[in-house]
Amino acid sequence: MENIIWFWNLVHYNVFVWRNKVTNFLLSPFFKFLGSSTARNFYNKRGVLDPDLIVKDALLNTSNGTNSIRSGGTMGMLLLFICLSVYLIYTGLFDTKITFGIIHIVIISIIIIPINYFTLFKQRRYLKYFEEFTNLSKDKRSKYSWICFGFILLVIFFLIGSFMFMDHMFHHKN
Repeated sequence: MENIIWFWNLVHYNVFVWRNKVTNFLLSPFFKFLGSSTARNFYNKRGVLDPDLIVKDALLNTSNGTNSIRSGGTMGMLLLFICLSVYLIYTGLFDTKITFGIIHIVIISIIIIPINYFTLFKQRRYLKYFEEFTNLSKDKRSKYSWICFGFILLVIFFLIGSFMFMDHMFHHKN
């Protein structure tokens, strides 16, 4: 079980790192503007000494930045994809039509929320793992990053494949 928690936190860490890289790339002109003397003077007059640092902290902070929150949401989406895939396979095997209602949403939520909470967020567990993964060698971080990327692609392909399986089964049932 501990290995699963470790891996789930590894995926969460890599999603967070990827989000930070995308954020830095997309907002680099904005960060350069905030670092300019004109913007610094403007904000200094209003009591803000380092505006780009404040914005970066709000976005990139591991404990409460928006990218950290969004990364947790991405992990919830991965769990949703896995649950939907299992549901689609079950539907393809045993049902004759798709019946997806509020009860299914409640059941999936009952599965997803506790898993994410206990593996990532209980007592801010993910911060301990973030520190561990940050201290890994560059080669290991790169290797694990590719493994996580492959895992995410696998989950997406599993969702697509399970939908195709369900559709195939609907058309070939007697």
